[in-house]
Amino acid sequence: MIYSSKKANVSLLEKVIFIVLNMVFFLALIVFISRMSSGSSNIEEVYAKNIALSIDAMESGTQVNISVSEVYSAARKNKFSEFPIVIQDNVVTVKAIRGTGYGFRYFSNKNVSFQIDKSVEGQEVLSIKVD
Repeated sequence: MIYSSKKANVSLLEKVIFIVLNMVFFLALIVFISRMSSGSSNIEEVYAKNIALSIDAMESGTQVNISVSEVYSAARKNKFSEFPIVIQDNVVTVKAIRGTGYGFRYFSNKNVSFQIDKSVEGQEVLSIKVD
């Protein structure tokens, strides 16, 4: 019996593609699990939603102070050196680890200004002012 080398090549190629795709899938799974197990993604989500909902509830001329020390400590723990909280284009984005972070849109079309106050020892406070 004579075997075609073309058929053997196709079978080998299929096996290589299958192995590579499995490796990519498991690598993505490991990255996802490590990101979720750090707890930082939950912190990002909670603070982004809390800040955005606070902005929606605020009246013009109001200022609110929110302690964000937990976000900063998670960012320091993950060696993330960028500014972890950004408010722009009606989206609050909180990043405590590398990546896109968690963004949550607020619906009010208000002029929002914010700053981080580190004057209290060991505490970072986010001051949000709506004009």
